[in-house]
Amino acid sequence: MPEHGGRKWWVLGCGGLLGLVILAIAIVAGRTWWSVRSADRQSDRLTLERATVETGQAAGQPSQTSELAPQATGTPLTVLLELDSAEVYIEPAAPGEPLDVEAHYDAHDYRLEEIVEPETPDAYHLKFVVTSSRFITGIKQGIRGGQPQLRVRLPRDTPLDLKLVQRNGGAFVDLGGLHVTSADFDAGGAILKIDADERLQGELESFTIKGRQGGLFVESLNLMQPRHVGLDFRMGQATLDFRGPWAADTEVELSMSMTDAILRLPRDARVEGLDTSPTAPAFREELRPATLRFTLETGRRTSLRLFE
Repeated sequence: MPEHGGRKWWVLGCGGLLGLVILAIAIVAGRTWWSVRSADRQSDRLTLERATVETGQAAGQPSQTSELAPQATGTPLTVLLELDSAEVYIEPAAPGEPLDVEAHYDAHDYRLEEIVEPETPDAYHLKFVVTSSRFITGIKQGIRGGQPQLRVRLPRDTPLDLKLVQRNGGAFVDLGGLHVTSADFDAGGAILKIDADERLQGELESFTIKGRQGGLFVESLNLMQPRHVGLDFRMGQATLDFRGPWAADTEVELSMSMTDAILRLPRDARVEGLDTSPTAPAFREELRPATLRFTLETGRRTSLRLFE
């Protein structure tokens, strides 16, 4: 009899514990479902004028304007974009138009923040961050489809030092026609595609990319004509297209590990530092207006293919 009573209490204890677990799961599921169904769809429009910054607010609220010192003549405007879990498009603005940001997102899960510091008048800082559980945002994206979208339009006639830090999502960058003096991309886990449909203004001194566990596709490097190209890439797929005419020498430093990489090389430029085997183009002696000097460092499980 005592053994029977002990077994009875054990069964009741297990039943109570199971009930508590079911209740906890129900509460979590309910809160998750409520979070998934709720939304505060936000559309912001931010415009950086030469002397002011106009920040779009939520519907029904007045816009705010903060003073920004005029940009010094010839001084590059540093544009820092720190973005997370978004579909991002960076492109030239219309001729004569200032820097412009258009964003569409759920304000329950994300925050768009524009940072203007009086002590650094030649800098613009934009942040887009995840404010709720990534688990919840992942479920929402699975049910609704798609990610938040940001479109950044850069002024054509202003010298720019462009810095993009992208965490997750994807960034599609068009530098064509811009006056970019340096471009620095950090794409941790994001898909990054960079292109140019026309020559850049001025001279692009430095073009660097860091990537982790993502995909990198760089087209039309000859239209950008960077004096220095740096790539630090780990675990993913990378394609760099150097085809086309080059007007000046370029230093190219590549460091890759666990990467499937493709380099498309120009026919009318000299290439040094690579094994130009039969899979690479044969260079004609009389067509060598510029030299691309490669420094290559490859880690384990890296495949590098050369094509014209």
